[in-house]
Amino acid sequence: GMSPSRRSWGGGGARLRVRRMRHAIAAEVAARVLSRVYRGHLGRAAAHGVILERAKAEASLLIQRGMRGMHGRMRARHARQARAEDRAAAVLQTGYHGMVGRQRARALREERARQAAALDVQRVTRGWRGRRAYGALVQRREVERAYQGIMAARVQCAWRCRLARDGLIRAVEIAEEEAYLRNLCAVQLQTAARGFVARRVAALRRGAVLPIQALARGWQ
Repeated sequence: GMSPSRRSWGGGGARLRVRRMRHAIAAEVAARVLSRVYRGHLGRAAAHGVILERAKAEASLLIQRGMRGMHGRMRARHARQARAEDRAAAVLQTGYHGMVGRQRARALREERARQAAALDVQRVTRGWRGRRAYGALVQRREVERAYQGIMAARVQCAWRCRLARDGLIRAVEIAEEEAYLRNLCAVQLQTAARGFVARRVAALRRGAVLPIQALARGWQ
């Protein structure tokens, strides 16, 4: 016989209803599960999208930060390079200006040394020429003085010789006049003394001629 439970459910229809109910419950549970899974999937997808957007935003921020940092480092490096180049240029300019200044100072010192050497050479040359001219002048004056002395001595000698000749000639003339007068006076008074007087006159003439000849030879 049939059990009371099977009789209450109406046999096979009940089982079908139960099966249907189970399928409905399973379908509802499955639908709920599917809905929950789908909502979870949608939530996860939305969360993943949000996370992805956040990651993209953070990545963009990181990229922007990195780019800004890179640009900042590049600007800082360029600024450091520019400062280093400015310092190097300043050092080069300072060195160049110093080199040019030293070259100008050396050229000025060399020019001053050349001018001083030229002045020394000119001073020495002028001194040598002056001493030479002074020596020549002194020598010429000494020669002129010696020549003047010689000429004066010659003039004096000639004048003295002439005075001596004139004196001797005058003395001879006076002696001859005296002898002539004495002869005229003694012709009548002293005939015996003519020979003596003649010899005396001849001796006087010889004595007068010899000094005259000596003076003439000395004058010549």
